Amino acid sequence: MTNAASAVTDQPGPHAFLACLSELSSSCHISTTKQLPKITMAASEEKAQKIWIISNDSILIAVDRVVAERSILLKNMLDDLGDGQISQENPIPIPNVNEAVLRKVIEWCDHHRSDPIQTNDEENDARKKTTEIEEWDQKFMQVDQEMLFEIILASNYLDIKPLLDVGCKTVANMIKGKSPEEIRKTFNITNDFTPEEEEQIRRENEWAEDR
Repeated sequence: MTNAASAVTDQPGPHAFLACLSELSSSCHISTTKQLPKITMAASEEKAQKIWIISNDSILIAVDRVVAERSILLKNMLDDLGDGQISQENPIPIPNVNEAVLRKVIEWCDHHRSDPIQTNDEENDARKKTTEIEEWDQKFMQVDQEMLFEIILASNYLDIKPLLDVGCKTVANMIKGKSPEEIRKTFNITNDFTPEEEEQIRRENEWAEDR
């Protein structure tokens, strides 16, 4: 019988900074390890259908289904598995996303629970042509670099494109107007590119300049 754990595909994930520069839009599947969970609660306490997810550090979290469905990955899994397959005893594993990051993602999804459902990229090209970020999202992204990139990777894996966009735009604003050397210093990146490769990267990412 299909269960939540077997529905997760094991594939490696990309580096978060490079993910931002290329405006990640594909799922980032990461290996999963299931352990005995601790139990906590998250999201709103209102009476709503709950589903159970488990972080990679074995924290079991109950979240409103409508909030969880901001993730296209989780929405598709819930539709495929059916209500009877997800429970406290059989939660959906979220590989390589720890409790702290998962709670941040849930916080964003809870705030945006009433937003229109995302559609395909062709219909949303306009969202990629600006680095403007709503005030609430700006405050939400006021975190350290490690947490910022973890949120980006988690939103990519969970297929939450609006959150991925916010993360990538945050990084774009951080590098706006900076030289390659300044960008390397900002993100502690070792330069292993040739001058020709640097020029190619610069041309490919001109969208992030002078906005």
